[in-house]
Amino acid sequence: MLTGGLQKLTTLDFPGVVSSIVFTKGCNFRCPYCHNPELVALGFYLKNPKHQSTSDADLMPHATGQPTQAATVQEAATTVPANASQLLEHSSAAQTSHGQAATSAPSPYCGNLEPRAEMEELFRFLHKRQGLIDGLVISGGEPCLQPDLPEFCREVRKLGYKIKLDTNGSRPQMLQTLLDSSLLDYVAMDLKTLPAAYFKYGFCREADIESRLLQTMDILRDCGLPYEYRTTCVAPFIDREIILELAQLIGASGRTGMAGAAKTDTPWYFQKARLNNVLSPETPMEALSDETVAELVAEAAKLAPKAALRGE
Repeated sequence: MLTGGLQKLTTLDFPGVVSSIVFTKGCNFRCPYCHNPELVALGFYLKNPKHQSTSDADLMPHATGQPTQAATVQEAATTVPANASQLLEHSSAAQTSHGQAATSAPSPYCGNLEPRAEMEELFRFLHKRQGLIDGLVISGGEPCLQPDLPEFCREVRKLGYKIKLDTNGSRPQMLQTLLDSSLLDYVAMDLKTLPAAYFKYGFCREADIESRLLQTMDILRDCGLPYEYRTTCVAPFIDREIILELAQLIGASGRTGMAGAAKTDTPWYFQKARLNNVLSPETPMEALSDETVAELVAEAAKLAPKAALRGE
């Protein structure tokens, strides 16, 4: 699995679970306000001939014809390299601006090594943190592009950790595989705008992206696990009318042909946008004001009572 960073401590991202976050490399979306642009392209993967991608449209490692790294993940779970202590130094915890959660800055080691070495470093860290943290958040990039994600989750499970997946919702089959194997405890899906508008706005150039997103929403509705939706407040992708339509869609859980939508108890978190160090700063877009975001949350809460503003 290709990784791009490690945040050693969070008490905010995985509700009720003290966790670490591992960030995977590679994403099939091109969200202009993405604040992790270094994770969008496959970095190491694209720079090394033996891992060279033949297509930038999907950014899935197995598309190259190279074997997946499932065996590497399994071996790395019990392998500790000699220089691990130098690569995984402790970082001090910091409070968020609201004082709500302790976090630590991402470690830079991921993405600088061969994939097997990265896994060895990560599993050394997870072994050391047993009893100190309870969960691992797998974020990105888009984790579901990683063909060996199920094997990775199995090895993490063996260490006793709960697992939360952050996803853009574009790979419902991978999500279903993880759920069928009981490898997840919590899922967060981004809703960037109306699913029908992802292609128009250039978030994703896969022609069937709308149907994929709706399928993922249906899977979440039926999965029996806790899950949440997340929306970053950036115009023109988000406004009052879009929020009202998304609220109805969440109530219908992605299903088409449903007139009206009952209230849903699914958490829906709104995030303020910061447009510095983003993927495409030249894109015409605007971070919505605090007042506007508060109004949108209030509108969303009419159909989604658990709509809330997530702390910065």
